[in-house]
Amino acid sequence: RETYYELSEPLMRLAYEVKEQSLLQMLIEFLRIWYRPDEMQKLRTAGLSQTTQAYMDAAWELSQTTPDPRLKLLQQELDQAEAEGRSHELAALWEEKAAASNSARDWFTAGYYFGEINKEHAAALDCFEKAIELDLKYAVAWNNKGNSLSSLGRYEEALTCLDKAIELDPKHAQAWNNKGISLSSLGRYEEALTCLDKAIELDPKDAIPWNNKGNSLHSLGRHEEALTCLDKAIELDPKYAYPRFNRSETFFAMHRWADGFESMRDAFTQSRLDYLGDSAAMFSQIFQLSEDNARMQSRIGTLVDVYQHSAAVHGFHVPNQGAERRRSVGENGDSTTTQSKNAGTTLSSVRPAVNPLSHLGDGLVKSLAKIDAVRITPAVLESYVVAVEKCVADLPEFEIPLRLFRYGIRYLISGKESELVELIQPERRIVRQALGLPEES
Repeated sequence: RETYYELSEPLMRLAYEVKEQSLLQMLIEFLRIWYRPDEMQKLRTAGLSQTTQAYMDAAWELSQTTPDPRLKLLQQELDQAEAEGRSHELAALWEEKAAASNSARDWFTAGYYFGEINKEHAAALDCFEKAIELDLKYAVAWNNKGNSLSSLGRYEEALTCLDKAIELDPKHAQAWNNKGISLSSLGRYEEALTCLDKAIELDPKDAIPWNNKGNSLHSLGRHEEALTCLDKAIELDPKYAYPRFNRSETFFAMHRWADGFESMRDAFTQSRLDYLGDSAAMFSQIFQLSEDNARMQSRIGTLVDVYQHSAAVHGFHVPNQGAERRRSVGENGDSTTTQSKNAGTTLSSVRPAVNPLSHLGDGLVKSLAKIDAVRITPAVLESYVVAVEKCVADLPEFEIPLRLFRYGIRYLISGKESELVELIQPERRIVRQALGLPEES
């Protein structure tokens, strides 16, 4: 009986519309809810039959004159997902809402979640482009589009977007910062410094441009100035991981190995751990700057030790034999000691998103790109492999990275792509990418 009374009104309305031979309003409302506006627009030009075209046109007109009934439900889903901490679902929900509302702000928010939370930069780029189509003067969307392009390695295109953001809002500190990052990525460090100084002038309390300025100065070999900037970034935001890891690289470049490893330990102890360092650069520095094989092996061992210790403290499985090896490695990279300088300290309670040892293994493979095989003899490359093997052979996180690293070194020694044929296709793709080789046809 309840079902009967619930249906009586819509059934009566349906019967009336059929009798009057008019378009069925319920079907129009159904089409209006079922299809997004952009999908509906495509269907209207798809050569539909006369009757179907009439319904689609009516649904389109309804979508342009009345609020989409899905918006309230989508907002409820968004609020619930945010309250429950399901942050990775927010991007898709905001995208759905943006498609229903056709709002530049909603498209921008969807892009933000795709890029910053889900790290899906191509999807983020699509969203920012839709936001800009709806509002050509949306400076923040131009900035974020540039940021997405930069994340995709499309730095020249990124600069065009960031220049547009700055044109629309000359006081947009983030756009100046992001332009500095893109210029730095292109090796235009002096120009980058000009942009980063402008970002700092506009917002001197933002740690990010101070960190990026330190990176550019480091790349120019101005290491003392770089340390000053990185220290300022840490002063402004003590939990900011990037400048602590970047200080390590700067100290390494200055051959201050003990200070570099200590800064790395501080990063794992004091930071939010949303960043685990440029491990590829660290391997490369140790390889290029070590005076002999013994020091190289000792420093690789210390690097592994720091990451292994962090993995163990944060609850990632570390085998006992690895722990025994860790205690025998020189803590300062040059001499031997039996106790960590961080013994008794409490590491950051924030657990890294990935196992630090796995991150380090990934960096070992990526470090292949930084090896200049033309200027390095095969004997030196082979000694590098031996040093790495002695430090990581017992760690399961390095089983695959070490094998890929060996094959990459074999290619660098021989110059023959046939060295890689024994690898399965996904592994070949990883090694080829690390070596800068084109994809297989």
